[in-house]
Amino acid sequence: LSGMIKPEISNKKQEIRGLSPFSLTGIFFILVASCFLLITLLRFWRADIAYALGYNLDRAGEYQNAYPHLHKAVQLRGNEPVFKDELALNDAIIAAGLLAQEPAKDQKEQTISVASALMQEAINTSNEIISKSPNNAVFWKTRVRLFHTLSQIDSRYLSKAMDAIEKASLLAPHDANIWYNLGVLYGQNNNIEKGIEALEKTIQMKPNYRDAHYALGLYYHTASLDEKAIAQMRYILDRINPDDAGAKESLASWSNSL
Repeated sequence: LSGMIKPEISNKKQEIRGLSPFSLTGIFFILVASCFLLITLLRFWRADIAYALGYNLDRAGEYQNAYPHLHKAVQLRGNEPVFKDELALNDAIIAAGLLAQEPAKDQKEQTISVASALMQEAINTSNEIISKSPNNAVFWKTRVRLFHTLSQIDSRYLSKAMDAIEKASLLAPHDANIWYNLGVLYGQNNNIEKGIEALEKTIQMKPNYRDAHYALGLYYHTASLDEKAIAQMRYILDRINPDDAGAKESLASWSNSL
């Protein structure tokens, strides 16, 4: 085989065996980037687990147990608005719960301080989310729940809940749940006429919406439209649930008063 291997080919093979400084630098940066991506992925995974725990605990009514998990999720992924949205609502519910209780005299000042901090955090977080995502109806619906919860301890927040639900109804005009809540809030603001209009629109979009029919019946009764009120309760019993206790109780009460 003498002379069959050309010298230039042999030299190239020798060069391939060693890595140039440029190649080593490239490999180093690839390893660093890979480690960074893995660490980021691990942080996202931990944040998702913490959020899932907090979310499920909130749905189970374990708001205080959910609080640290939601805070951890936000700390790990501070740019995720869904996590902050859930945390804001959690803050508001805990704050309202603390202020609704009657703490001991030696703990009253501390309880008020903690509740005030939670309320402020809830409002600031909601404001931040809305400012960054002003056209997201889901965040506006959460804002409604947040201010409605706070209005249970301070009626001044009811107007903010009203503003939020009106904005949500513009962003999601075919969402029956939003129109139902809009009708309820109108009623709580002593605007029965608008409440009736909103609830009538709700049952047009969702005819089997029991709560909307029930609230509409109560508003009709408040407006002295007793025939319409009775018709709503009978609709619930005839079309939705023949054993509905609320509808039966309302009909019995109205029949006694007529």
